[in-house]
Amino acid sequence: MIKRIWKVIVLFGSMLLICGCGKEKLSEEDILQKINTTGEYGENLEWQLYDGAFGITLAIGGSGQMDDYSEGTVPWKSGKKYILDFATGEGVSSIGENALSGCEKLKWVRLSEGVVTIGNNAFDKCMDIWDIDFPRSIQSIGDEAFNDCYKLRQIELPENLIYLGSGAFDNCTALEEILIPSSVEYIGEDVFKDDEKAYDAMTSAIASFERSNEFSSFDSKYDRYLKGEYDLTPLEDLGKSIFFSNNNNSCATCHVLKGEDKEGETFTNYEYHNIGTPANKTLRAKNGVKEIDKGLLANPNVKDVAQNGKHKVPTLRNVAVTAPYMHNGVFKDLKTVIEFYDKYNNKDRNINPETKKPWDDAEVKETIALKELKANALTDRKVEALVAFMKLLTDKKYEHLLEK
Repeated sequence: MIKRIWKVIVLFGSMLLICGCGKEKLSEEDILQKINTTGEYGENLEWQLYDGAFGITLAIGGSGQMDDYSEGTVPWKSGKKYILDFATGEGVSSIGENALSGCEKLKWVRLSEGVVTIGNNAFDKCMDIWDIDFPRSIQSIGDEAFNDCYKLRQIELPENLIYLGSGAFDNCTALEEILIPSSVEYIGEDVFKDDEKAYDAMTSAIASFERSNEFSSFDSKYDRYLKGEYDLTPLEDLGKSIFFSNNNNSCATCHVLKGEDKEGETFTNYEYHNIGTPANKTLRAKNGVKEIDKGLLANPNVKDVAQNGKHKVPTLRNVAVTAPYMHNGVFKDLKTVIEFYDKYNNKDRNINPETKKPWDDAEVKETIALKELKANALTDRKVEALVAFMKLLTDKKYEHLLEK
């Protein structure tokens, strides 16, 4: 019976369907839709090719491991170029080598929980796959398993994965995102082969994570205030007014991207500036570092001496729970940071409250952003108000870390 059915499949190219009552001209897909093809596979597995909810589907059922094949020798080879969907039953524990290799129209891959291994070249040249949902049970992905999957855009590898074979995602040119779990113990050579694309993929993955709710939850008291879910205290309200006013202080010059009361504010303009931060002498003594911290100029690709001592403006989100402060951790307290800024505009602010001594000189003096630092002098109450406002920028999940 199976041989008869496969004879029919071989006739796809001629678009003829032979049946007991004569001949009928049909398209290739029409023929597939009329055929249910099955067979045994390995010791305890069966395969079936049929017209399913996702189109022409290859399903593997039963229990145990799929057999390994060389390219072009799988039992469903005559129909593989029409397969749109692949699914495994709960008892299947592996995807054999070259099992779906060359299934150019394959779009959907539905692997059941219990699949542990994906063999070498298992989905090689499946050019239409754009997403795969790996079950948690996967522990090994073989060499070139997803080679030439040109449309594959994102990969979230399962947290139990141990082995990632050589060239596993080679030539996945559309790959935007890949998440590799800490459980991975072995990564083969040339997993991506194209280093530039691999770095691009990792960069995109990091950027995607940074845009996620997990990383950027935007649920601080300030965000809740914007949604009408939190009422500011008088001190917090004063701090907010001072913060967003360029006349009162210099905060908004570099730490505002969108504007006051704008949802999704990152509290950094992503620019580079030198604010005259002194060296962290204590840390340098411990590390034995004597060289001047040149900041952006330390990048070998940066030649402009005007970038000497400049550092990227950090976000102020969660600033109240991420001490120590400045790029080198020279200040321990957030209030000290605000007073340090104020010293540029307040002749009475000349003592470092942490050392009880005059402020140390800037490590790099020549490029200090005096224009951006210019503002009105702050009273002690205004300093406290700014601290109160910055505490508002703490994500809800970190609020318990704030000092009461």
